Amino acid sequence: MFFDLSKETAVKVEEDATGFAPLLEFVYAERYMTFDKRTTVDLCRSLLVLAEKYDVPELCELCDGKLELQVTTGNLPAVYTLAVKHSLKAAQASCKIEAASRSSMKAIIQ
Repeated sequence: MFFDLSKETAVKVEEDATGFAPLLEFVYAERYMTFDKRTTVDLCRSLLVLAEKYDVPELCELCDGKLELQVTTGNLPAVYTLAVKHSLKAAQASCKIEAASRSSMKAIIQ
């Protein structure tokens, strides 16, 4: 009749552990994880897959905003791939701006 809390239960999670703990914090504690510049793309990659699987569009929006601010020449291909795959408008726009400035710099240098 009632759920017995005295018994230990385990839930097997077959998700990427990198993003699962931050997903739970976001959903249940309404806390936003800290993004480190070195890990933003990898963390967002994990979070976006989980956010879409568990229907958490707010987390997709958060990742979009974080990726938008972290676009560099070095991570441009990875961020753009993520942005297109997950329909992240702000990150896509930032990638296009970075790519255009990169092309402009090449023209100036030559």
